[in-house]
Amino acid sequence: QLGLLLLGILVAVGAGYVIVARVSRPLTALSGAMGRLAAGDLDVVVPTTGRGDEIGAMAATVQVFKDNAVRARVAEAAAAEQQRAMEAAKKAEFAAMASDFEASVASVVNAVAAAAEQLQGAAGTMSATADQAREQSKVVAAASQQATGNVQTVAAATEELSASVTEISRQVSSSTKIAGEAVGQANRT
Repeated sequence: QLGLLLLGILVAVGAGYVIVARVSRPLTALSGAMGRLAAGDLDVVVPTTGRGDEIGAMAATVQVFKDNAVRARVAEAAAAEQQRAMEAAKKAEFAAMASDFEASVASVVNAVAAAAEQLQGAAGTMSATADQAREQSKVVAAASQQATGNVQTVAAATEELSASVTEISRQVSSSTKIAGEAVGQANRT
């Protein structure tokens, strides 16, 4: 009975060793790999994937999870790189648009400045023409006072000329549209 008891103990210890060596250690190693994989360590090697038992099937499943996580990380990196490239392209496009807009605005400003200079020159010319017209109206007024024959005709012409000179003086200070009309009236005067 003592021999059988010792034999039973030896069989139990051997079975325990086999259970620890064949089941517990691989499960512990697989559990550790799963923990590292869950923590984001995709470089972990999944143990016992070549076994043909249930532990091997579990290891193969963990390997699939790992492979999927690696593919997902690669896809995320590619998507992030594509997003960065798109943002860089947008920035370059906006910079080009801003540069074009700035060039257009500068062109318009230069054109407006040139037009303003031309208007200033035209206003000076109109002012000189108005001064000449005013001087001529003085001469005409003096001549009309000296004339004895057609006093009413000369007086009417002098009034009309005086009104034209006043109108020309007022239009010189108006906008560019009125300045154009003043040139025509000054020419007519």
